[in-house]
Amino acid sequence: MSEVRPIIDSKLILHRGASAYAPENTLEALRLAAEMGAKWIETDVRVSNDNELVMIHDEEVDRTTDGSGFVAQMTLDEIKTLDAGGWFSGKYKGVKIPSLKEYLETCLKLDLGLVLELKVTHGWEERLGNQVAKSIKEIWTGKPEKLVLSSFSERVLKIVEEQIPEFPRCLAVTAVPDDVEQRLKEINGKMIHLQHSFANDEGLSNLKNAGCEFAFATVNDPTRAKLLLSQGASSIMTDRPDIFAASNAAE
Repeated sequence: MSEVRPIIDSKLILHRGASAYAPENTLEALRLAAEMGAKWIETDVRVSNDNELVMIHDEEVDRTTDGSGFVAQMTLDEIKTLDAGGWFSGKYKGVKIPSLKEYLETCLKLDLGLVLELKVTHGWEERLGNQVAKSIKEIWTGKPEKLVLSSFSERVLKIVEEQIPEFPRCLAVTAVPDDVEQRLKEINGKMIHLQHSFANDEGLSNLKNAGCEFAFATVNDPTRAKLLLSQGASSIMTDRPDIFAASNAAE
């Protein structure tokens, strides 16, 4: 695989928005990230029981709302009754889980790049892929290269490739695959995102030899972030838009 110009033209990708300072995957965290200077966001989308798309990482709503239960067993109207901010702080009490439509429209208004991770309810790969592709075709009026589609599921990435091939695809994994080029070839992908604790010498060598874009999650320590960037990472995913502010001031 030959070297390519990075699609994500930022060293920082804000993980679920400015999630160190506002409730993750909400419009409030998205807007705060933009206010703090972010250029790219990474966030999660799931499909609800009534085939709607909502922005939440977990399979269940328990951790990040005042509700309980599986996203895939709830309707959009039921999800919209939940408080998705009170758990974080009183300042955000009453904040709602946004729909994909709301999130995409806000990203466009803020001129943000977006890495959209498609979170699979296993068995509903086609449902998720088809609905995401449909929504993007209807809503995303920005440049295709400013919206990257990511997933741990190669099947979902192939479904969206068939319908919206112009949008770059990213394989999400935990550890570095033994054959990085082959895994990316399976999805016709351009980049790979990994957990930073698996960034050993062998894995970094495999990634650099493949010539692909790669980023690590989730890094909130500035020293670790700088080390990974110096070792070839295109970007790091972080909860903190200001991750380098304190260390830079000290230099």
